Amino acid sequence: MQPVETVNSPAKKNTIQKIFESLVDYGLISLLILAPLFMGGRHPLGELIYVSLIGLVAVCWIAGQCVTRQATYTVSGAEWLIAGGLILIGLQIVPVSAAFLDAVSPGIASMLPMWQDSAGSEFAPWNTVSVAPHETMSGLTIFAAYGLLFTVLIQRLKSIDDIEWLLRWICFAAIVMAAIGVVQFLAGNGLFLWIYEHPFRSSSSSAMGSFSNRNHFAHILALGAGSLIWILWHCSRDQTGKNTSGWGRGSLESTTQQFAFPLACLSAAVAAIAVMLSLSRGGLIAFAVATLCCTIMYFRRSLIGRGAFAGIAGLALMVSAGAFVYGTDGLERRLSTFTEAESLGDLSLGREQIWETVWRAVPDFIGLGSGVGTHRYVYPRYITGNQLVEYSHAENGYLQVLLETGVAGLSLLTLGILTCMWWCFRAWRRSPSQAHAACVAAVTPGILASLLHSTGDFVWYIPACMTLTVFLIAIARQLNRLAVRPDQPRTVALPRFVWCGSTVALCAVVVLMVQIQIPGANASYNWDQFQKISLSSGNAVIGNEPETFDERIECLQKVIAADPCCAKAHLNLASLLRLKFDAEQSQSDIPMPLAQIRDAARSSPFPSRADLDNWLSRILADRKTFLDQSLDEARVAVSLCPLQGEAYIFMAELNFLRESNRDHELALIDQALRTRPEAPPVLVSAGREALLAGDNETGLAHFRKVFTLGGTYQRLVIQALGRQDADFFFEQFSFDTPSLQTLRNHYA
Repeated sequence: MQPVETVNSPAKKNTIQKIFESLVDYGLISLLILAPLFMGGRHPLGELIYVSLIGLVAVCWIAGQCVTRQATYTVSGAEWLIAGGLILIGLQIVPVSAAFLDAVSPGIASMLPMWQDSAGSEFAPWNTVSVAPHETMSGLTIFAAYGLLFTVLIQRLKSIDDIEWLLRWICFAAIVMAAIGVVQFLAGNGLFLWIYEHPFRSSSSSAMGSFSNRNHFAHILALGAGSLIWILWHCSRDQTGKNTSGWGRGSLESTTQQFAFPLACLSAAVAAIAVMLSLSRGGLIAFAVATLCCTIMYFRRSLIGRGAFAGIAGLALMVSAGAFVYGTDGLERRLSTFTEAESLGDLSLGREQIWETVWRAVPDFIGLGSGVGTHRYVYPRYITGNQLVEYSHAENGYLQVLLETGVAGLSLLTLGILTCMWWCFRAWRRSPSQAHAACVAAVTPGILASLLHSTGDFVWYIPACMTLTVFLIAIARQLNRLAVRPDQPRTVALPRFVWCGSTVALCAVVVLMVQIQIPGANASYNWDQFQKISLSSGNAVIGNEPETFDERIECLQKVIAADPCCAKAHLNLASLLRLKFDAEQSQSDIPMPLAQIRDAARSSPFPSRADLDNWLSRILADRKTFLDQSLDEARVAVSLCPLQGEAYIFMAELNFLRESNRDHELALIDQALRTRPEAPPVLVSAGREALLAGDNETGLAHFRKVFTLGGTYQRLVIQALGRQDADFFFEQFSFDTPSLQTLRNHYA
């Protein structure tokens, strides 16, 4: 295999090759237009769609090379970055030695004392960098899909005509999404795309298109802002390629151009209105920065003239008219947070808390991170205060990359950003023509918008947004190549047997990638149903709506049947089974609460374990099944992710069902405190055990911490200390009107 430094001369293509090339093009178009309709890819089904489509595109491209007479591979120069990312994520999920793990994740040993070699507990030593390997495996497939997409795009985009073809489709995709967002907001029924009911979002609150988050809807329009301006410029050119239209310094001549240019202006106006209706502050800033950057770049190359300013003024007038018709109150309220903010916390709308939390977590996983996709499991260990809101992401792409992939991942990200910026800079500086410069000005602002918006959101973790970003980066790379080496692309000629073998290997890899994503997609419907029911009846873990227990338990059982490695489903099921036992036990002939049953089992001198089991069977009857299942689910939950502290509490509370080992129960509670030191259920259980051990100061400190959270948590504390008289509560806790009512109801 020798590098080939020759011009890619168009050879005569056979029919099969043309079919494969058409399939590649259709696949790329589908990624831009159809795939984002599945909730922007954030939904598990959407992730499956993206991985499947990208895999199909890659297989079609490489299969096409098998039937090409002189097939070559174009070297992008970014292969080492992609390989480095794959190796890094791969290292997170393979077993490693304890010494290696301690070196790259120094906080793991103190965080998981029961999972160490010397612990002598029921848990095998934890030996992966990722604290949730199943989640990281899913992240690996998505990253691999992005790598495949970038590689295929580099092979597909050979000339400026290819790039302009792709820019047209990017522009069209942005227009379609903007139109969906505006129409759905103004004439929607609260459902996404008029058919999908999101568990906790309504499409009528703001313009969101097919995204569950308005920031991500606005972001994808910001990514397409450059292509919208490019299409305005392109529609104004005459067929000779000279800029003689009203966009520049002449006038529109052809009938087609006379219709195309106003239509392009209208499309850009719809996109701008859609961003405004999204009420996304970050999205609006990203869109404005991308638009301004693109306009400046066009002005610098004299690609716009007086006609352009007239068009921009008309566009601004249309946007203003649209905003006036709809009303600007919502947008003004959102933007007022900029002018009225007195601190970073006010400006970031609560993001400062999660940023500080993630920053505190970073040193414990400094080397290779906690594992891609593990943020939701890691941050609760470090956050303080009310935890009713779950942060699925870090609200900052750079921080989340640092947490989940460590210094190694952040270094690769930095090198990738610098490489991309170098491509854009060199392509712009050495641009050989107006058409080339216009394309550079179309993609660079979108990349900058992605880098900017990621400082306050997690747009890199949304497949639709990241896929479009990959498109822009690939275009930037090819524009750099066309500027520097227009007639001598770096290619490598490979024999046909290599292409055929690579096709077989890639097919196997793609099938594996799809198989990894299928369980989550199959489980997504029942998980959505579980969330809907939970939100209508209270929090899934601490809710007290017995009439929905069976329905929620059934949903979770179906989730686990479809996706046995879903750690959060196992934990929620363990909790619900525990709550169902409490509800039915309170209505039984012997309504002893679990705490009393456990105390009796510990203190009563049963002759043997069999006698204790017989007594438990009489007291608990069929309800014992709920406790046994809860204990089993808790054990599975921590085996999938050992940072789920609540599961250790369930195991400690139910340990008496299997053995009488007080030391083991205390070790489990200590393990829970090390993984979830601020979680209310953990603190309540730890406080109860401390009081039983005679450590009143520690026990009451735990209870006071929970009591300050108010609401349901105060009820948990009062129930846990229910044997105390009212004077005790007044001496140890500070009450307000709602908490006084809770205490009154307890003694009523």
